[in-house]
Amino acid sequence: MKGTFLTLIIVLLLTACAPVDLIQQQPSPPPKTAPPLPYISIIIDDIGNDLAIGKRILQLPYPITLSILPHTPHSQTLQQLAYRFNKEIMLHLPMQALKNNRYLGPGSLRLGMSDADFRHTLHDNLQSLPDAVGVNNHMGSLLTSQKKPMDIVMEELANWGTLFFIDSRTTAKTIAYQSAIQHGLAAQSRDLFLDNRQDEHYIRQQFQLLIKKAKENGSALAIAHPHTSTINVLESELENLSTVGVSIIPVSQHVRYQQELKYIQN
Repeated sequence: MKGTFLTLIIVLLLTACAPVDLIQQQPSPPPKTAPPLPYISIIIDDIGNDLAIGKRILQLPYPITLSILPHTPHSQTLQQLAYRFNKEIMLHLPMQALKNNRYLGPGSLRLGMSDADFRHTLHDNLQSLPDAVGVNNHMGSLLTSQKKPMDIVMEELANWGTLFFIDSRTTAKTIAYQSAIQHGLAAQSRDLFLDNRQDEHYIRQQFQLLIKKAKENGSALAIAHPHTSTINVLESELENLSTVGVSIIPVSQHVRYQQELKYIQN
């Protein structure tokens, strides 16, 4: 009994003399910081209907991300080619718009679907593109403004694994980004569209605006489409990117770096 008491006294004395940082649990190390800013990321939407333009995009020697429409004629071929070309892909998820819903294509999510049909359609779309690292909305000016369908989408994406969500922001009333964050998903919103007009002069102006935003804010995220005019501009502008002090990274890295910055700032 006396020996036990003496041992206890010694332990207490050693603990009292030990540095505080040896007693307290060490905090987790901060995540890796982002590369030297500024940087941009570019998503090309609407991939899957035109094989030739898809191949041309894949052959660009830059880490552009392709967002593929589900169940389109060339979605599977382009998914396989993207793997070979070391390009990441996303699921371009069709969502009901306020108008022009004839352009939604297969696998669309709409108001009025039963919860079971809604979830089944979403699962089917995800299963069709297993290499997808993230999701963004195709159209969706109506659906992305509605709480219940957005809650279902984000709940299912959160349960799916490590997917992130990009809000294409097809309406000022979108709540998609907020819903994604509330369900624990890594998420971002696009900063601008490069090619709302299929005119090379306009697209070059938009590209310069993208660079300007990146320099002002540290990063910028653009969405473009598989038009010949867009690819022509990207081929020439991206070749000169390093001369203006801006880098281009895949969207998955963009999202991760933004998450890390939030962690550090908090």
